[in-house]
Amino acid sequence: MKRSTYWLLAVWFAGIAALGSAGAFVSAPGTGPWQIGLGFGGPVVLFLAWVRTTSAGRDFVERADLALLAGLHAWRFAGIAFLFGYSQGLLPGLFAWPAALGDIAIALTAPWIARRLAADAQFAGTTAFALWNVAGVLDFIVAVGLGTLSTGFIPALRPAIDTALMQQLPLVVIPAFFVPLLAICHLIALRRWAGLRRGASRVSYA
Repeated sequence: MKRSTYWLLAVWFAGIAALGSAGAFVSAPGTGPWQIGLGFGGPVVLFLAWVRTTSAGRDFVERADLALLAGLHAWRFAGIAFLFGYSQGLLPGLFAWPAALGDIAIALTAPWIARRLAADAQFAGTTAFALWNVAGVLDFIVAVGLGTLSTGFIPALRPAIDTALMQQLPLVVIPAFFVPLLAICHLIALRRWAGLRRGASRVSYA
């Protein structure tokens, strides 16, 4: 399973890089960035469908190393690049500041969450763990939403600087690969949390 997962991730990343180099994620002027939306939402929807409809998907979720998945979010410190883009006049502040600060907050707390999970597997059933994952998902929703609004496809909201740079390599790998990948990590964690809470409820009523 691990080897298959690594191969899938490699193929996924290579595919996004190839599509990005061909300009497949660049939206036409005045149109919504549906290509980025598909790149972000498509993998998440496919993953949820796989988990819901197959035993292999459910088994994958149950076997996932939550400490490892939490630790992966430390890479979100790279969101500081959005602030560098803003400082150079390449990205709009409406997108760059919320996206960067949200990512940095999750990245800074990720090592603590990972250590707690490694020390005590039952931490995955706590409210603190659920809230951290919900905050991480909300950060992505806010960033994607503001990034979409900042593309300028709505004339009344057209910014002086748009987020067209996020539709091109190398930055396109963020919304089309890393964001859905880490969003899936959050969804795995939340499903495991919900399972632990249901188990605790059954024990308490037994």
